[in-house]
Amino acid sequence: MEEDFAVAKGVAALDSGQVITWVSWQRWSTASLVALMVLAVGAALERVGPETELVPVSVFELVRLLRVLVLPASMREPAHVLAWSAWRRRHQYADTAP
Repeated sequence: MEEDFAVAKGVAALDSGQVITWVSWQRWSTASLVALMVLAVGAALERVGPETELVPVSVFELVRLLRVLVLPASMREPAHVLAWSAWRRRHQYADTAP
């Protein structure tokens, strides 16, 4: 159980939720555990396939593959990063200005 919880914290961001109320904590925990369950089932189904000379896929490897193959790449262009920084700082200034 402890090992599963540690994996859930690392893979499914179980420990990353910023929650204030009990209900929001329950929702975040449920979503994280469902995500881990989907990853674990996917890894288990991959192991059922034909025998190969590969080590069975792990949950961590499945997450890495999903990040590279399925999720869209983030925008890291310098112009985008600088524009985002300027927008964020402008709004922070507006919130703190008298």
